[in-house]
Amino acid sequence: MAGADVPRVAQLAPGAQGTVQYDATVRDLVNFLVYIGEPAAQSRKRIGIVVLLVLGVLFVFAYALKKEYWKDVH
Repeated sequence: MAGADVPRVAQLAPGAQGTVQYDATVRDLVNFLVYIGEPAAQSRKRIGIVVLLVLGVLFVFAYALKKEYWKDVH
């Protein structure tokens, strides 16, 4: 794009928000767009945590069972 005409963006008037208000507005907008991009993300993360906890409990039982089966071998 060396020779292409690139449109320039110019400020028409100073904004009405201060720096802190502008940052809060942008943060809210970004969070909203992330949510709209994938609304099922929160429930998927919650289910994932439950699945990992269940797998952890099953691991403890499987390890105890393994120790019980192999106690006479070692």
